[in-house]
Amino acid sequence: MSNFRYTARDAQGKTVKGELTAPSVSEFYAALRGRQLYALEYSEVQQRQALRRRHHKMTTKELILFCRKLGTMMHSGLSMTGAYDVLVKTADTLPQKELFLSVYESIQRGQPLSEAMRQEGGAFPPFLTNMVESGEASGNLDKILLSLATHYENENKIQQKIKSASTYPVILLVVSIAVVLLLFTFVLPRMLSMFEGAEVPPITQFVLDVSNFLTVYWPAVVLAVVALAILLLNQRFIPPLKYFLDMAKLRFPAVGKMNRTVYSSRFARSMSMLYASGIPMLSSLRLSANILGNLYIDKLFAGLMQEVSMGESLSSSIERINVFDNLLPSMIRVGEEAGSLDTVLTSISDYYDQESQSAVNRMITILEPVMLAVLAVIITIVLAAVMLPIYSMYNTLL
Repeated sequence: MSNFRYTARDAQGKTVKGELTAPSVSEFYAALRGRQLYALEYSEVQQRQALRRRHHKMTTKELILFCRKLGTMMHSGLSMTGAYDVLVKTADTLPQKELFLSVYESIQRGQPLSEAMRQEGGAFPPFLTNMVESGEASGNLDKILLSLATHYENENKIQQKIKSASTYPVILLVVSIAVVLLLFTFVLPRMLSMFEGAEVPPITQFVLDVSNFLTVYWPAVVLAVVALAILLLNQRFIPPLKYFLDMAKLRFPAVGKMNRTVYSSRFARSMSMLYASGIPMLSSLRLSANILGNLYIDKLFAGLMQEVSMGESLSSSIERINVFDNLLPSMIRVGEEAGSLDTVLTSISDYYDQESQSAVNRMITILEPVMLAVLAVIITIVLAAVMLPIYSMYNTLL
């Protein structure tokens, strides 16, 4: 894709200057003819977006406000350039203002909104830009933008639920590890020193061995824990690790069921919007898979898309890969047989939106007692290791 700066003449003989983006010179000329312009001269220039520092990636909350504001203004009759001018003036942060201004300048040069968004180095997600392109083609851009705002609001709710569900277990896990290290490296060695050389119960000997190991090698243990935390936080940069963890998300007890429900919600919502907007089935499947953010599912979707392209029904292919809730392929089959797949997907997405939030709430109620039980078991082992030899010594004295 190249950027062409041109001087042209319109049908009335007036000289017009501007910039136009096109894949090649021939398509540049074709685009000018489509606007009833005749090139006098042109020069190919490096795109401004390539020279500009890359804008930050839009967060989910920013996408909600972007779609809601732009959709509302266009629904009220405001032109695209007028609506974007308001977005630039009301931007909350400087990076956001720079991003909107860059898109605004591209629109003024005659580019469609979807193309202007694509040129911003991944600031806007592909799902959004494809939906905007579909809205431009169908003339329903305002309605699609408002639907996208609702979609991202649901996504934000799920993300916040998952964050709140993971905060308490993570804090409890960190505290538990810190308490265990403190007990085994500082407290227990002093308490159990009185039993050195004496015959002690197996549980006490086990705790003594663990304590001795941690006392000697505690720097290595701390480094291993920190390294593991860094790996988990940066898993997206390590494809084999991310693939394994993404697969575990779907197979691990309790957590797997919750993730299947959340993925079902995202897939049904995105597919219903894409398919209803007239985007081809294979393109809709590819974009929906990208929204899920699961590398394991991405690999499975490559085979699924091949099966669908060869005539296999979507419901059968979804059922075969077995990564979604069991209800989803059954409902898709109903939509295929009735010829109303988009309507069925919309209905099932509404159901899964509620179900995914309930699944996250159930996960919270399960994780809290499990973590407390693990900590209680560790404390019980420590107490038993200390009390049993003391009790034996007391009985010997008697």
